[in-house]
Amino acid sequence: RNVPSLEQEMLVDMAFANDDVVAQFKEEKEKIVDEETEKDLDITLPGWGSWAGAGTNDQPQKRIIKKAAPTAPRKDSGLDHVIINTKKNRKLQPHLVRHLPHPYKNRSVFKKEKSPDCDSALIPLL
Repeated sequence: RNVPSLEQEMLVDMAFANDDVVAQFKEEKEKIVDEETEKDLDITLPGWGSWAGAGTNDQPQKRIIKKAAPTAPRKDSGLDHVIINTKKNRKLQPHLVRHLPHPYKNRSVFKKEKSPDCDSALIPLL
């Protein structure tokens, strides 16, 4: 095994001293999760259902809050180092294969032939 020397470790530490990638990633993931979760909506209309003028009692208006529907937990909720995007990308729809091309009889043969090969010749030995 190649063990990095102390000088090399110090050089890497100096090069990435101000980069806090892990904290930035966590902030980005929290922001994405916060944007995707539905929140309760206050649908109270100001002024409706309240009277003004002499002789009225000033009771605060009841707030009407529409509760957010419960959502299924995210696939990456237990994984701190991963963001899984489950949204469909509409820009890719025209590029997807809808029907099998002529020589293929079933989907599995088509997928197997079009998938990239990963064998021992392509993967370097450790």
